[in-house]
Amino acid sequence: MTEPRDPFPPTIPAPPRPASARRLTLAGTATSILGLALLVYLVRRTGIDPILSGARAVGWGFLGIVALGGLRFAARALAWRRCLDGPARLRFRPAFAATLSGDALGNVTPLGPLVGEPAKVAFVRPGVPFGPAAAALAVENFIYTLTVAAVIALGLLAMLVAVNLPEPLRTVLAASLGAAIAILALAIWLIGRRLAVVSPVLDRLAGGRGARVINRIRLLEARTFEVYERRRGRLVPVIALHAFFHAAGVAEIYLTLWLLTGAAPTILTAFLLESVNRVITVVFKVVPLRVGVDEAGTAIFTNVLGLGATVGVTLALVRKARVIVWALVGLVLLVRRGLTVRRILQETELTM
Repeated sequence: MTEPRDPFPPTIPAPPRPASARRLTLAGTATSILGLALLVYLVRRTGIDPILSGARAVGWGFLGIVALGGLRFAARALAWRRCLDGPARLRFRPAFAATLSGDALGNVTPLGPLVGEPAKVAFVRPGVPFGPAAAALAVENFIYTLTVAAVIALGLLAMLVAVNLPEPLRTVLAASLGAAIAILALAIWLIGRRLAVVSPVLDRLAGGRGARVINRIRLLEARTFEVYERRRGRLVPVIALHAFFHAAGVAEIYLTLWLLTGAAPTILTAFLLESVNRVITVVFKVVPLRVGVDEAGTAIFTNVLGLGATVGVTLALVRKARVIVWALVGLVLLVRRGLTVRRILQETELTM
């Protein structure tokens, strides 16, 4: 059987890293230091003993939390496979390993999606050509982004309706809800009109530089639209898989709160905290592991929900421990695959 032709040529020698990547690295380092300082402050204010007591209460239940995290990765890997178009085929095992590896890099490095998403594509090469793998991943990410926006919007709406919030926080959440709905509507409109956004913006920002990379992004956008058009009627399972991803996140928070407090929380409480977690993940993506900001944001909302700040800090730390477990697995897979950040960006010609 003839291997599908890759419309993107092989890698080229990497030029020097652009200033933008260096600025991202410096920004990530600075935010990591600030986040770590914030975390130390929160732990000192909360007290180490209550946090340790909460960790002991979780105990072996942590394995269930890790397992739920694994199911979420599996859901996204399956969604990526469902988006693949044409004769190319992607087996579950490499898709799952690639998803773990990309998420690991996206979490532990300040470059976030700039390196995390290309890592997934580089991981499955040469078994799957770059073009089909990247286009399928772009479609999967688009559907995922829509579901994240929907979860955030529903969570904000539920919080405004069901929770007695301080007026300044209510105002901020109402504005955030409006922004989430606007972004969701804009994204649907753009994909419906097949309007490319990334390449024109990069072209304007680059001022004529990097034409080769921008042309490749333009080609990828065109291919992504084609894949979306051909598979649009078959994307219901992809949406269902992403719904499962978010439901597993709610289940993870539900289980963690149950273990921490000794009493079953309401599903609404778990859903509200999951929607808050999605907001923190989106806004602070550049902060590696979202150190400090995750704990602070979760503590604010557990306090509002009547659970107390200590529960919020401990909840965020337990979830961060789960992230670290799977990130270590992803990094080991990258090492075994022989992939580094530079090689990953070379593979996709988004060289640093």
